[in-house]
Order: sequence, then structure tokens, then C-alpha cells
Amino acid sequence: FRKLKSVKLLLTMPFNFLNWYQHNEKKVHRCLEILPGFISWSLILFPIWGSFIIPLVVAYYIIAFDVYWFYRSLSLAILNLISYFKIRASQKYDWLKDVKGFGDWTKLHHIVIIPTFNEPIYMLKRNLQSIFKQSFPKNQISVVLAFEQREGTAAKIKAQALPQDFQQSFTNLICTFHPDLPGEITGKSSNTAWAAKIAKRIIIDKQKKILNQTIITLLDADSCLNEEYLACLSYKFLENPLRYNVIFQ
Repeated sequence: FRKLKSVKLLLTMPFNFLNWYQHNEKKVHRCLEILPGFISWSLILFPIWGSFIIPLVVAYYIIAFDVYWFYRSLSLAILNLISYFKIRASQKYDWLKDVKGFGDWTKLHHIVIIPTFNEPIYMLKRNLQSIFKQSFPKNQISVVLAFEQREGTAAKIKAQALPQDFQQSFTNLICTFHPDLPGEITGKSSNTAWAAKIAKRIIIDKQKKILNQTIITLLDADSCLNEEYLACLSYKFLENPLRYNVIFQ
């Protein structure tokens, strides 16, 4: 009988807990929200309030914190140096030579989307020039200048001037104008999404580029790419068996 009673208690415990949780859900959530901040501030203020209660523990705590802080600072400095030299080496490396080792590399197509709003034309020209200087073949690069319709006449002037200088430089140089749509949050993301849809319609659907061999790169208006950027990106894309499940940054 005692065993049956114990088994019954174990079986009913999850249901009792569930009922309790349902009645106290807001309180539980609020406690969980407070917990990280409470722990953080308790540790930050521990040297003050702990000095009055357990001064010896506080002394060891401060020593341990100093040792940990020194370790983190040293490791950060070393890793920064390693990263710097790796970046410098990557900038000088001939990535296109490695890209050509893949049989299907000529099917790759890069679509570079540049969302812009009220940026000066010289900044956009500098961005386009950095794309033009890429070691990757220009006939496999399309550029989309994503303007905002609300920018008005200034956007139209830039959209007319820039293609005249760079129209023959890439496979496509497309200018889009993102309207203010009802129910949509105005900003860079909505502008980019609008430009990407138009790019797909023109480049993928009409020009018959291969969708799973197309890489979309999103740039800020003031970006200035290293000459090996797209070649390096192409290599990283082609060598990765999980290429369709990752974002390269």
C-alpha cells in the first residue's frame, strides 16, 4: 500500500506542478526576468556588502577576479594579433586561383545589394568603385542600388547619374525605389527585401541565372570592399558542404 501511495504521488507531481505553474505563470516569468540582473548586481556589489559579512571570502574573490581578468585580457590581446595577421594574409592571398579549382565556379553569380537613403553620391561611387576593382570576374556580378521612394528627386538624380558611370562595369546595375507600404516597418530591412525581390525577378527569373549558385551580399552605403572580398567569399561558399544553411559575415 505504501509503495502504491508513493507511485501515485510521483505520478501526480507533474500535474500538480503544471497546475501550480498555470496559476503562477506571470510571477514565475517575472522572477526569471529578475534573476540574471539580481545575480549580476549581487556579484558586482559583493566586494562591498561581503566585506562586512565574510571579508576573507571577498579577498579570495577579488584575487580570483584579478587573475581571471588578466587571463581574459592576455588571451584577447593574443587573439587580436593573430586575427590581424590572418586578415592581412587573406587580403594578399590569390583567392581566385583557389576558386578556379572548382568545376562549377563559372556558374556563380553575385548580387550585391546596397540600400541607401540620403547618402551623398560620392559615397555610393566609392562603394561601386570598390566592387569594380574586385578580382572576381565582373560578368558574374550584379549590383542593386536600393533607394527609398520617399527620398524624392535626389534619389532619381543619383539613380540617373550612377548607371552612366558604371553601367558597362557589371552584368546588371539595377536601381530600385522602395515605396512606403501599409503595415510595413520603414527601414533598411524592408528596403533590402524589396530590392531582393526585384533582383530575383530580373536576374533569376528573366535572365535565367541559377538560384542555388547565386550569392546575395548586403552592403552599407559607406562600405568599401577589399579587392579579394568576393573571390574569398566565392571560395568559402564553394568549399562549404552546408553552404545553403549558413550566413557569411
